[in-house]
Amino acid sequence: MQADSNDKYIQIRCFGLVQGMGVRPLIARLARSSGLSGCVFNEGGSVCIQVQAGNDACKQFLDQLKNNLNLKNSAVEIQEVPVLPNGKMWHLHPECHSAVQARRFVIAASRRQSLSETALAALDLPLDIGICTECQRELGEPAKRHQYLLNACAQCGPRYTVLQAMPFDRAHTAMANFEPCETCSREYRDAEDRRYHAQLIACRDCGPQYWLENASGQHLVDCRQPSSLVADLASVLQQGGVVAIKGIGGFHLCCDAANDEAVNRIRHIKGRPEKPFAVMATLDQIAPYVDLNATAIEQLNTDARPVVLLPQRRLLGNQVAPGLCRLGVMLPYTGLQLLLLQAVGRPLVMTSANLSGEPITVNNKDLRLIQPQVDRVAFHDRDIYQGIDDSVMQADQVLRLGRGLAPKAYRLTFSTTAKRPANPEPIKSKSASQSTVLAMGAELKNSVALTFGNTISLSPYIGDLYAAGVFQRHQETIHRFQELLSLRPNAIAIDMHPDYHSSQYGRYLAEQLQIATLAIQHHHAHGVATMVEHQLPADEPVFALVMDGFGWGDDNSLWGGEILRLTYQSYRRLAHLTPFPVVGGQLAAQQPWRNSLALAAAFSTTQQEAFLAQLKVPHEKQATVNRMRALLNCAEHEHRDTRAADRWLQTSSVGRLFDGVAALLGYPRFTMPYEGHAAIWLQQLAESYQHKKVTEGKPQATGLDAAEFLTQLLEEKNSTEECYQWQSRWAYDFHQWLAIAFSSELKKLKQQYPTINKVVLAGGVMQNSLLLTLLRRKISALGFQVYYSQQIPTNDNGIALGQAAIATAQLAARG
Repeated sequence: MQADSNDKYIQIRCFGLVQGMGVRPLIARLARSSGLSGCVFNEGGSVCIQVQAGNDACKQFLDQLKNNLNLKNSAVEIQEVPVLPNGKMWHLHPECHSAVQARRFVIAASRRQSLSETALAALDLPLDIGICTECQRELGEPAKRHQYLLNACAQCGPRYTVLQAMPFDRAHTAMANFEPCETCSREYRDAEDRRYHAQLIACRDCGPQYWLENASGQHLVDCRQPSSLVADLASVLQQGGVVAIKGIGGFHLCCDAANDEAVNRIRHIKGRPEKPFAVMATLDQIAPYVDLNATAIEQLNTDARPVVLLPQRRLLGNQVAPGLCRLGVMLPYTGLQLLLLQAVGRPLVMTSANLSGEPITVNNKDLRLIQPQVDRVAFHDRDIYQGIDDSVMQADQVLRLGRGLAPKAYRLTFSTTAKRPANPEPIKSKSASQSTVLAMGAELKNSVALTFGNTISLSPYIGDLYAAGVFQRHQETIHRFQELLSLRPNAIAIDMHPDYHSSQYGRYLAEQLQIATLAIQHHHAHGVATMVEHQLPADEPVFALVMDGFGWGDDNSLWGGEILRLTYQSYRRLAHLTPFPVVGGQLAAQQPWRNSLALAAAFSTTQQEAFLAQLKVPHEKQATVNRMRALLNCAEHEHRDTRAADRWLQTSSVGRLFDGVAALLGYPRFTMPYEGHAAIWLQQLAESYQHKKVTEGKPQATGLDAAEFLTQLLEEKNSTEECYQWQSRWAYDFHQWLAIAFSSELKKLKQQYPTINKVVLAGGVMQNSLLLTLLRRKISALGFQVYYSQQIPTNDNGIALGQAAIATAQLAARG
């Protein structure tokens, strides 16, 4: 297309998830097909296009761009490039003018400079992407260089885990020291090749390589041929062995999922006696064992390749997910994983190669600590700069933000920045009016968030901070996020709980940086996180029904079953579950019988006996239980004595209520093997009753006092039903009672607040799909619009998002 006198330089910026996604090669092809000349390049966190064109040609190109580029999570801005007084074009790339003169369109060198305010306000960091269909096809072509165990292209492969700095160029990644061979370089330059400008381009002649070692560190087989390495690993697995494999975000431990002895070996190595493992398989391999509907298949096949929890049809093995009716399944997302599954021919356990509770192992030297306990280790020599766990989903809910789903940017619905001039200079310092908030997250399932203006970037899952290694990873993630986003906070948001490691470290950082801290109430953050996900407006309050384990309340009790009137800035507690004692502090979250004692304390001695007969108490623990019960009964009888009442911290926790009811209905453990086990047991018990299609129970609910439900249960304690049937019916009725009680309370509140028509459901208990379904059904029937977390975890993994949004809103309100 020839330039004419009406043509002018136009700049188009694309923001959002545009780094590491093959966006520049796609733009170059579109521009050339439209006859445009100019260039495209990375600039900070955005992709910038500069062309010389008339308005009509520019509009035609922009229409093509929107049709071909996934801009769902992106923004586009068009600017004219003005002429400065010295005759130069403002901010024009040096390669643009020469490309226009030559009637060419080129991919120009990236410009690393201070990010513009607009770029920061829409910045997404690149995500790791599972191996694409074309790269999978190449694995089956022995004559090709790309029959390569780390095969990837412009559309797939590692991104966040190998990134050192923005923009996403090879020099800023773990591939910087791997010089492309002549053939890879030619493909990189060829605009017609699918690896055109693929930043991580490599093959088995020039890229990182796998090698294989045994337990003693001896190198094995000729790894120049991928088939040799795969055949050796497959043989070990088929014979019941355990192998460690370095992948994209860390090492996995792997074995035949149907071999109970091999699975137990991994449990011993990890110190994880019962918590379920995820399995990796092809769709054909896993189909006999789980229910695969269209939605599940779609989720499994997404770029993230998450672990998806699916109902089991028959057991794959006794030790993979003992006692559970759901199995975590993921598809292969690297070349080695795919070839290994094809060679072994059956599902494999694929779990992170770290001690239970510790951060994922990413370094070769750290893996050597457990190398003597495994039969093979597949190492490779590409560095992992950021370890990342597998993402986890169930139905339409994300339960853990990991590989392929995080880090993730979210936009707020309210403005927090001053209006920009039409053609701003790149900012060299952040204005005091721009709130840059670091949100520290919670104690368990931690993630952190960093904001600029009205955009929040949420980190991947970090873990439980009481483990020293995870706490160190928390600090490293904070530093890494600040470096990647080129931001420093001017405020820090922490949880209100005084003893959280995240809160203590947040206060320490704030003191070092001489900036303010904002203490955010736990359930306020849960509710607002859901509001951010659904882009709910800032000028409309909502009701938030929040159910979880423990969250420090502003009355110095532990909340966990609340209805709040919520805005981004503030909250008001309108109703809550009737509090009961916390017996043993954090032990109450590990030993369900403690919660059953607390619940039974309100009953007579005879009634208590009827309840406590259900507890599975080992003989050697009976004295401990009796002593605790005596203390509770003493406090109950002296409840008017303030000193006696102060002996017990109170809680309104639905999570602890679940544990207590599970124990009263016969939960078979004195101590839970892992967090949430009793609640999962109770949910499965309830679902087993529901699936029998018997008449639904109709428990009465006139308030939010669990004693009402327990009284009804006690009245039928001597039922003639078979024991399991009685247990499962009351487990289902407990879910019903919660849904009825809280929806009834919302009905009353609707009369007091007639203008509020939205309810958000939040907190870790909302991972219970049965309770969530019952609540949505009953609350929707009242005329409310109901929202729940789907794309962010409803548990504490998503709480930093709420903290960041609240702090940003509060700072904006202060001016």
